[in-house]
Amino acid sequence: MNKTSFIKFSYQHILKPVLFLFDPELIHDSFLNIGNAISKIKPLTFLYHNLFYFRSSILEQEVDGIKYENPVGLSAGFDKE
Repeated sequence: MNKTSFIKFSYQHILKPVLFLFDPELIHDSFLNIGNAISKIKPLTFLYHNLFYFRSSILEQEVDGIKYENPVGLSAGFDKE
């Protein structure tokens, strides 16, 4: 089982069912706090990067002369304010 398959399986069969038991706002706020904490601890940042970083030339884009490795987007609600 490769890294992508493991992460997909873990999310679909373990993490998602557990997360859906809780209030969506609580989960949202918790994940924002977790992301903030990860960004401040170098070993966790390194681990996160190695687990979840994905690069593909298919995703690369150039907009107004600026090259992006991946498309830029916002999850629902992040554009609220």
